[in-house]
Amino acid sequence: MNEVNAQVDPHERLSFLAIVDGPWTIGNEILTPTLKIKRAVLERRYLASVENWQRRHHPVVWESEFRDRGLQDAPRFC
Repeated sequence: MNEVNAQVDPHERLSFLAIVDGPWTIGNEILTPTLKIKRAVLERRYLASVENWQRRHHPVVWESEFRDRGLQDAPRFC
């Protein structure tokens, strides 16, 4: 993350990495048939959690940690 942030403009810098459960595939409609990420699908799935993840101030956030603890800010799956 530090290496990437050193190479990009301030507004493009990463504040954390989220390690999410499960694959991103065409079958679960996260990828298009040409293997492009569907941004709208990701936003519906994770946007509600991003602010809470940012408040943790950890460089890496694991989705399973939220699910396993039953925390309120776990992602809402569509």
